[in-house]
Amino acid sequence: MSKFVLLVVFLGMLCIAETAARDCDNGNPQQRKNCGWGGISKRECEHHQDCCFDESVPGVIWCFHNKVRCDRGYPHQRVNCGWAGISRAMCERNWDCCFDDSVSGVPFCYKHDRARQEE
Repeated sequence: MSKFVLLVVFLGMLCIAETAARDCDNGNPQQRKNCGWGGISKRECEHHQDCCFDESVPGVIWCFHNKVRCDRGYPHQRVNCGWAGISRAMCERNWDCCFDDSVSGVPFCYKHDRARQEE
């Protein structure tokens, strides 16, 4: 009985992981950052953390890093990712940067949480 329960739990976790892998921010397909190699399958791609697979747009990378949505968190804890006066477009060219100019006195262009954790 316990092996059966473990199997059911394991299969449930696989289903949750598969669903999470599909929750990708495709953004601009021209700005995708490669997360695999030529000829990688969807299954191989989505096996890697933070990788997404989308073959619907020809001529671009199909296995790519999921751009993490920016967590605004506490503005005074932002780690600067740009310079004074940087535009949103220039800031967001860097995959690890977020832009929010709604709070004065803090960096408008800053690293998102995942980028800070990887330092």
